[in-house]
Amino acid sequence: MTQLVRNALRVRRDVAAHRPTLLRLRPAYEAGLARGTSDAAALAAEEVPCPLLVLTGDDDALWPSGPMAQTLLARRARVDDQHHAFPGAGHLIRCALLPTEAPWSGGIAFGGTRPGLAAAQREATDLVTAFLVQYTGVTSSPSR
Repeated sequence: MTQLVRNALRVRRDVAAHRPTLLRLRPAYEAGLARGTSDAAALAAEEVPCPLLVLTGDDDALWPSGPMAQTLLARRARVDDQHHAFPGAGHLIRCALLPTEAPWSGGIAFGGTRPGLAAAQREATDLVTAFLVQYTGVTSSPSR
């Protein structure tokens, strides 16, 4: 809650000074994890019957995605789940065909650097493709 108040004060100052503002939400999420209050918002990952591929950025400014991913996967305890953390990448890891110029959007900081995000997106595209081939057996799109 303290971080939310700080964010509100920062936004008010930035608006008054006519400058853009970025909300930094990660500290609020980290505080929730430290207090153990994140269970109410936890995904019911143990109910998902198929393997999961989890991609996180080491410089995620939105929330502590690495620790959250590890917690989620530990609850599942499946050997076929995969977690890949990318150095220099922020929160917004997308397929490599999309631009890497989104360290923030809508006033919310995502973190990461352009080179880190570009490398993560390149590798993530290959990881997602290989994961889908491995677990679906489909190697190409069907003919029409």
